[in-house]
Amino acid sequence: PQCRGPCTPCQGHGTCDDGAAGSGACQCDAGYKGRDCELECPGGAASPCSGNGECVLRLGASADAVALCLCPPAWFGDACQTAVPEPQDVCHHWPFTNSLFPTRTPGSPVLFFDAAGDTPS
Repeated sequence: PQCRGPCTPCQGHGTCDDGAAGSGACQCDAGYKGRDCELECPGGAASPCSGNGECVLRLGASADAVALCLCPPAWFGDACQTAVPEPQDVCHHWPFTNSLFPTRTPGSPVLFFDAAGDTPS
């Protein structure tokens, strides 16, 4: 099998595995997706999904493949480029689990202790 693509296998954005034991598939460089590595991830190849999410390949409305970003809960936008603002009325808790130090919950602010080390300030 051989990799497909006009003139340059894998569109110049990957390597072609077309040896004797090869699959004929493109192994795309970071920031590119698609059968022939023809789709650049949102955020650009240098920083796919702005470094905050995962670039995946999905079928679009016209059944063509598109590269999309899956953003973690703290980020949003086409390229996961915008941080979700933390609500001001959220109450954070610091559970102590068999330790002298509290376990941070996601989004919890940093605690500072006084010199004695026993009173949050």
